[in-house]
Amino acid sequence: MTTPTPLTICKTAVLVMSGLLLLAPFRLPFAGTIIFLCGLVILASALACLSDAYKKPVYAFLALSVLTIYYYRLPLAVLVPGVSSMLPLVAIVAVLQLFIIPLKVGRYDQYLKNYLLENFKTGGTLHMFVSLVAHLLGALLGFGANPLAFSIFHDGARQIVDDHNRFLVTAVSRGFSLSTLWAPGVVSVMLVLQATGAPWFQVFIPAAGMALLGILTSALIESRSITLKPLAGGGADTAVAAAGGTRKIAGLLLVIAAVILLIVLMEQARILTSTTRILTAGFTVAILWIACCLRQPATGPAWREYWGKALNGMPGLAALFISVGLFSEIVDQTGLMARLLAGLTGGAGLPGGYLLLLVPPLLILLSFTGVHPFISLLLIGKILSPVVAMPHHEVLLALALLLGGSLSYTISPFAGTILTLSTLAGCSPGKAALKWNGPFAAIFLLEGLAALLILQWLWR
Repeated sequence: MTTPTPLTICKTAVLVMSGLLLLAPFRLPFAGTIIFLCGLVILASALACLSDAYKKPVYAFLALSVLTIYYYRLPLAVLVPGVSSMLPLVAIVAVLQLFIIPLKVGRYDQYLKNYLLENFKTGGTLHMFVSLVAHLLGALLGFGANPLAFSIFHDGARQIVDDHNRFLVTAVSRGFSLSTLWAPGVVSVMLVLQATGAPWFQVFIPAAGMALLGILTSALIESRSITLKPLAGGGADTAVAAAGGTRKIAGLLLVIAAVILLIVLMEQARILTSTTRILTAGFTVAILWIACCLRQPATGPAWREYWGKALNGMPGLAALFISVGLFSEIVDQTGLMARLLAGLTGGAGLPGGYLLLLVPPLLILLSFTGVHPFISLLLIGKILSPVVAMPHHEVLLALALLLGGSLSYTISPFAGTILTLSTLAGCSPGKAALKWNGPFAAIFLLEGLAALLILQWLWR
């Protein structure tokens, strides 16, 4: 009998834990204890197969947690809420990867590539289309949308765009990063909602408006720099495939709308917690979509790809979430957070509105030091949430955090989005982040800050 590898143990524990969280409404006996034990198994097995990118932050937070427990003589019982606090986010990431199954079965990559070749004659509209597709894929798949969108459009962009690598890096990175403003299953959004306590739907409407503004701004900036090559018509077969591409895009929009509708209905009915609503909505829509594909011969290989590829990135992400959640809970238990808040409220000297305007630049600066946006979003959100006092303060703070996080993914050479896309494009991360995305980031930051000021004025 073959001994399971740490990766297999970790992925299995993630799926078991996700299933238990989905069954939370049924209040199963000992479910909380089993979920906590799953968290310990996930963390222990993940440590055995961490990639280099995750080792330093994970071990740093675990070491800080141990030292803090020892110094303040905290009871070991603090481990239970600490380990469990971020497990719903791990489950959401794992469940949303299910969407890759119907995307593969439906050959979305081929249809969207042909749609690109057949329908766009100007650089601005072409850039907007690729950004929108990356945006929609990001809303469903999170970070995994970056390599998928790049691979979908690489061959087509190479045929019709002179500097196709710059085109793809800017379109995909900005499209994905803007989805982190509002998409319910994106990790940044979940972390901000958890830190600020803002209801998702109240954040969604202004955040989606900011994302749309960002896509339009990006297309306008790039329209002057994109040079298209002449290309002969695609012929009847390509035209038919391009027409199918329209149906595929409509299908993506319908799926995302279904997820949003389910979340809104559960929010209105006050059913489940915020993260469990997102988990339940994503799982329900994904399973229904997969059920429509069961008779397709490609379904089996797509399931195997989900287990053998899509879930392989879970150990690093899960270990990071658990270690950050553990440290955050331990710091709360020491009372350090309360003293820090007292110092801020007593000595900050800045009105809440001006304090909010400092949040996005601060997050961007932290990202340049290598601090992961996941960490800065959660910690800064928890620190500032009780400090900012104004109407709709939790929503405004959430928007400020999401704006800073979104731009961090776009402009930081250390961001996973930039590292991945620059590797695929064969350029340096600094060039992709600063030279190619820098002008857009500067303009969109000003637009975002202006939007925050307008919302403060409207909600005063």
